[in-house]
Amino acid sequence: EKALLAQQAGAVALLVYNNVDGVTSPATDAEVNIPVAMIYAADGRFALDGLANGVVTVSAAKNTFGTFPSDLGGGMSDFSSFGPSPELGISPVISAPGGNIFSTYPLNQGRFATLSGTSMATPYVSGVAALLKQARPELGVKDIQRLLLTTAKPLNHKDTGKLIHPYWSGSGLVNVYDAIKARAGINPPVLSLNDTHYGVVEGLSENHEPVRWSSATITIKNTDGSRGMSVVAGELVADSLSMYAANGTLLPVPRTWPDNNSNNVTVACNTLPRVVYPNIRHVVAGESVDLHVYIVAPSGLSESDRWFYGGFLNFTLQWEGESSKSTFVVPYAGYNGNYRNLDVLSSSSLSGLPALADSSEGIISDPSQLVVSKNSTALLLYSIDVPTRVVSATMVDANNKTLGYLGYGYQEYNIRNLPLSEPSISGALIADSVYKDKEGTVEMAVPPGKYHVRLEALRPFGDVKNKRDYQTWDSASFI
Repeated sequence: EKALLAQQAGAVALLVYNNVDGVTSPATDAEVNIPVAMIYAADGRFALDGLANGVVTVSAAKNTFGTFPSDLGGGMSDFSSFGPSPELGISPVISAPGGNIFSTYPLNQGRFATLSGTSMATPYVSGVAALLKQARPELGVKDIQRLLLTTAKPLNHKDTGKLIHPYWSGSGLVNVYDAIKARAGINPPVLSLNDTHYGVVEGLSENHEPVRWSSATITIKNTDGSRGMSVVAGELVADSLSMYAANGTLLPVPRTWPDNNSNNVTVACNTLPRVVYPNIRHVVAGESVDLHVYIVAPSGLSESDRWFYGGFLNFTLQWEGESSKSTFVVPYAGYNGNYRNLDVLSSSSLSGLPALADSSEGIISDPSQLVVSKNSTALLLYSIDVPTRVVSATMVDANNKTLGYLGYGYQEYNIRNLPLSEPSISGALIADSVYKDKEGTVEMAVPPGKYHVRLEALRPFGDVKNKRDYQTWDSASFI
């Protein structure tokens, strides 16, 4: 946008300086045909100081390339998106270089460019998969996926040094060499703990206190047909994440436990997840073993804070007669609580929503004074804290009979409304007509009378056809 505005104003080129240390890759629209370059913050300040005293000349040799350190190298890019999926699936499932990548580009746009994002990481993983298939043509799609995920290397945060949660990095950084050389297979490659048990379990509970736990069967196959292998099972624990502040408000960036200021504080064991393995020491050549694994959620963290825990099952394998070892991982992550019971809609005490509003989005303090007619419409405003498959907004009469959907009153696969610098909200139109169908194609006039709006949001893992699985909000009545 900056480049397009500069071009429209008559600029022949644009230099953009960063507001923090380091550089990023500027993205431009196809309409931009002037040169655009990103420079360091210090260089930008130097140029501004020079302009204050006169003319600043910038020169660059044509068709030459320079190199500079990338502050994104070796770590997760800050702009890389977080999971989980709405069903608590680990997403993304793997990481690859995608920040400040110098690569080919359309010929008419310069032949080469430095870009960042999924557009760079995705072709990298595609190339890795092609190399693996070339080296081991007998592998199918699922085999390739399992090998890439289980041979990836968990990443540490470039600033704190802490292990990065699977909801951000997946299995870790893809490693094609280890995938090609792997002599073992591990399945499943990912554990998304989207439901948990609760109670006192012998061997899992401490002091006979109830815990939340999940179990899974991990199959380890020794694909070396001539050598047996030893197995050492362990775990790598990542920080727990919460999208909520201690007062319950939604955060744009997750907070962590242990937090970054707790390095010198003793962290109680029950505030971290635990993995319990059965005894296993050896797998015969060409054979498989099944491990029944238990994962215990951090009972020492308050469930009201809505923490997501996670880490990696870690398997160190060593084949008979060899000194070298191979490491495989299986990322796991889950919710510390009953995810099914979570409210989808933002708390009215914190956000003031859901609420009825006028056509300018001003909240109507006394809905009983609202009159909806052909020439007077209103809005239903709401905010979503937890992704939901279905949100419906309907008009209900004084006898509790539903007349139909409001305008934009049926929405599927809704993401959360993030509290950014300008918080996003969702809404529906209240008018003198409703729609009989979800698609909003069959309109019906609403006869004069007293009505209210009913907002329903499907809770996580809920049944679309079961009304008890919805969170429901009813507005005050209006005419």
